[in-house]
Amino acid sequence: MGAAPVDHAFATAIVAVLAQPAAVVDGAGTILSCNSDFRSCLSITAGQVSGAALWTVLRANCGADAAAFFAAEPRQNMAFMTKVNAASGHFRLTLNSIAQTAQRGPYLCQLTPDIAIDSSRLRFLLEHLDQGVWNYNTMEKSFNVADAWRRMRGIPLSEDIDTYDTDHEKWLTEIHPEDRDMVQALFSGQVSGDKDKVNSQYRHWHPDGHWMWFSCRSKVMTYDDAGRPVEIVGVDTDITAMKKNETELLKLSSKLQIAIEAAGIGVWEFDAETGLEDWDERMLGMYGITDAADHNSGDIWETHLHPDDAEATKQYAQETFREKSDFNRDFRIVRDDGEVRHVRSLARFVRTSKSNGRMLGVNIDVTDDYHRAQELERARELLEHDSRHDALTGLANRRLLDETMQALLDRIGDEDQFAVLHIDLDHFKQINDTLGHAAGDNVLVRVSENLRGLVGPRGLVCRIGGDEFFVLLEHFADEAEVHQLCQDIIDQMAQPMFGYDQAKTFGLSLGCALGLGDVVDASEVFINADIALYVAKSDGRSCFKVFAPGLRAVTQIDTHAHHNLRVALTSGQIICHFQPQFDAKTHALVGAEALVRWMCPDRGLIGPDDFLPLARKTGLLPRIDDFVFGFVLEAQTKWAAAGLDVPIIALNISLERLQEPGLMQQISDRLQPHHAISFELLETTFLDTCDDGLSDTLNQLRAAGVRLEMNDFGSGRSSIVALQTVRPDRVKLDRMLLAPLETNPAQIFILKALARVAALEGCGVVVEGIESQKQLNAVLQLDCEALQGIALARPMAEAEFAKMLIASPGVS
Repeated sequence: MGAAPVDHAFATAIVAVLAQPAAVVDGAGTILSCNSDFRSCLSITAGQVSGAALWTVLRANCGADAAAFFAAEPRQNMAFMTKVNAASGHFRLTLNSIAQTAQRGPYLCQLTPDIAIDSSRLRFLLEHLDQGVWNYNTMEKSFNVADAWRRMRGIPLSEDIDTYDTDHEKWLTEIHPEDRDMVQALFSGQVSGDKDKVNSQYRHWHPDGHWMWFSCRSKVMTYDDAGRPVEIVGVDTDITAMKKNETELLKLSSKLQIAIEAAGIGVWEFDAETGLEDWDERMLGMYGITDAADHNSGDIWETHLHPDDAEATKQYAQETFREKSDFNRDFRIVRDDGEVRHVRSLARFVRTSKSNGRMLGVNIDVTDDYHRAQELERARELLEHDSRHDALTGLANRRLLDETMQALLDRIGDEDQFAVLHIDLDHFKQINDTLGHAAGDNVLVRVSENLRGLVGPRGLVCRIGGDEFFVLLEHFADEAEVHQLCQDIIDQMAQPMFGYDQAKTFGLSLGCALGLGDVVDASEVFINADIALYVAKSDGRSCFKVFAPGLRAVTQIDTHAHHNLRVALTSGQIICHFQPQFDAKTHALVGAEALVRWMCPDRGLIGPDDFLPLARKTGLLPRIDDFVFGFVLEAQTKWAAAGLDVPIIALNISLERLQEPGLMQQISDRLQPHHAISFELLETTFLDTCDDGLSDTLNQLRAAGVRLEMNDFGSGRSSIVALQTVRPDRVKLDRMLLAPLETNPAQIFILKALARVAALEGCGVVVEGIESQKQLNAVLQLDCEALQGIALARPMAEAEFAKMLIASPGVS
């Protein structure tokens, strides 16, 4: 049976009125006409369709089936169906004969979406993406859910949820009380037709005992003829983890905000592309800006930079943008009210789609930190200055003298000359005894001013303690100039000094020694100056002598004195007195310092300043130290046997004694449990760089129960470096630091600073040399442990001190 003829116009009219993709083919399978939807589904053009066989525009898997259908003889069916997998989706292709009698065409070819395939794929995706799909039929009041919907809520797949269809109250009880009214209102609004779409978030109770957060999106899909909703479809998404993250982020953000506000941190952003700045309120407040509208948002930062910091800071900012690096800099700003503040700015460079990027940063007002740092630096400089200068006169001390001498020898040539002048005031003790210590201090200050003026830039003037001065002279033309300077110093001191009841004159003796840059031991030059000074004193004082080799004959005198000192050590002439120490808060007796004395048959009681220098020079100082140590141990044993509380006794120990071989063995063999000893370290400037041997000795002393104290802290002989090296239990502030309190109350601040430095290193503080009630009243302001001085108690013999112990029970 032949194919029925088809008019092309008729075929075109048929496909034009159809709403779905369609084509008309003849009995041989040639496409006569098709609509645009057909071409779109198969992704073909009108030119590809015209006159083409149907199977040529289909994909291979279905095109072969179509070709076979048209090739069959005889053709059994008037219809044909196959699946088409096109780029635009999955379709079913059907061929139906539009001839009433013929089996050979023409045929209407239609493409319909393969809903079964698409919906199964969608269902698979939704299930595995944990999307809980549901639908609700308002007419049937039926509620259908996907498996994922059940899993989210912990509802077994086997559990019947038919009650959800009609019992909305049961479903609502599982909603969080705070969300229940909102969910009910939204659902009711959608069922009633008031809302077409709903997008909400709510909490749902999980059988495991916790709340789950869900995001629900639903839409009315179909309406009845009256416009009432029939089917509502929704998708629920588990957002519990997201909500937890939001909560944690909110907590973190709140903490960060509190920290930013508490620290006064200003947050800013700068867009390099637009040149605009975005500042928060704290930034504006930091700059003293009350109305940001009054400022060009692109130049607030630059216009507030301090003039001295502006150029370097802007250059640094440009470098960070050029290198795309972070910004980290301190600079000064000038606020709108004119106040200068220090700002620390930290920023992160953020790359953007635009080439210039932007900066996100914070500013911190560090003005107070800068001021504190400046104060600490000034305090450090002051303490460092004080460690190298005499507190009373402001002159260099022995430490600075030694450092300057070493630097001089390192700098000058072997043939270059220098000179050392050793100066001693004549009968200075009588000034203190007759006019008082304040007058004596005034004399020392006046002498210092005179020496400083006479020497000028030619050298360094030093006070090394008491009434002794040194001058290290570097710049002079010849020896004659040195002699003239010595004479000028003598003549200057012969002039009357006013300021007392009447004009006074005070003489001095001066010894001078010359040295060359090739000197091996600088101490040799100082010894020569000492010899010259000794000769000047022997020649009647108030004169100067220049060292010459012939003057060494005077060492015979020292030899005689050395002999007498040796005799004193072996004949009981060396004795100890005890000066009590009192608790700074309770004024109770807490200890004492052992002070050595020489009971000379010819000269009477001699203080340590008059014979210890000779003992040091002649090597007898360690023997004297050992004698004092034994004397104290014997006294403490006697006190313990008498049932008295044994206080800690401090005694001086010299560097020579510390360096003696076998020292620790000698000490440990003699120490008993009832002994309470504290060693006061002398010459602690030599401990700035404590060698291993000396460090071991100090550690062994601590292990043996011996406490360590640093003597003369702050007066120059004891340095801050030594404080950190030695780590003493206590430090002693010297009387030289107390004397200025008589005329300068501000001196107390220096004492407080020293006490604070000691406290920072974990050291207790003992204030010694308190000689007046005025000084005592002042030092009571200090944070210290103990007080010592003649204003409290004079040094006394052992028997007298024992009586004080008896009268002071509970001493520790």
